Amino acid sequence: MKKGYRLLPLVLGIGLIAALLVALGVTWHKGRPEAEAFQGGTVEVNLEPASRSVAVGEVFTMTIQVDPHGQPVSGIDAFIDFTPSYLQVQAITNGGTLDFTFPTNSYNNTAGAITYSAGTFTSFPTTPFPLAVITLKALAATPGTNFGFSIAPDRQTRADYLGQDNITRWVKGAVVAIRETRTPLPSQATPPPTPTPNLKVELPTATPRPTTPTPGAPATPPTGVATPRPGGVTATPPPEATPSAIFTLGSVFSPWLWAAAMAVIIILVGGSLVLYGRRGQ
Repeated sequence: MKKGYRLLPLVLGIGLIAALLVALGVTWHKGRPEAEAFQGGTVEVNLEPASRSVAVGEVFTMTIQVDPHGQPVSGIDAFIDFTPSYLQVQAITNGGTLDFTFPTNSYNNTAGAITYSAGTFTSFPTTPFPLAVITLKALAATPGTNFGFSIAPDRQTRADYLGQDNITRWVKGAVVAIRETRTPLPSQATPPPTPTPNLKVELPTATPRPTTPTPGAPATPPTGVATPRPGGVTATPPPEATPSAIFTLGSVFSPWLWAAAMAVIIILVGGSLVLYGRRGQ
């Protein structure tokens, strides 16, 4: 009895260590990007590109790429794990080389798991080819999330050739970095200046005073206003200014008064000459 009690701490310790290793193993293999090597095989199965940077909300693709290195391949079972809080599968499209697909193919965005198998019965490829193209959507920002092949015992990716499942050399996953989407600032481009219309100053046009025409006589255009004539327009110059009053002798004396004045002047001049001549004698 005492011996059993002594073994109890040891059993509990082993159980605790085992539970811890299982927990670490589940976390470690979830989308593991590192390559897993197999013994004796030549076929490589990779997720390409090995690293990808996208924005939140962006839809992008990843390819399951197979390189047989000369080894004929008749079928492949691929199992991929991812974190559903960061990535969401939208669709899976066959690559075209292994054109026979299985009804068990599926993806689960809640569990973060992809199962995809394809094969062929003729024309076994020996050169690199795409097994499938996976369309994904980025959900949340992260510096890096694993998108890789599962290594759980019941979910191991394998290449096959007519029943030989030991031809796989390694499988390698990828890492996806997701950045925040920045809302672009509204454009603050300076609007072009509003064209200023050319200033045009128009002087007021003098309006001629209307003249009242005399009945029966043609109306006389005002002075200085152009009078239309056949063949063109001829400007009528204004009349020359007339002095208001000019004083002339002719307007004061009549011809008779002029004659009398001349006679008086002649008599006076003649009398003066006669008197001057007498004094000289």
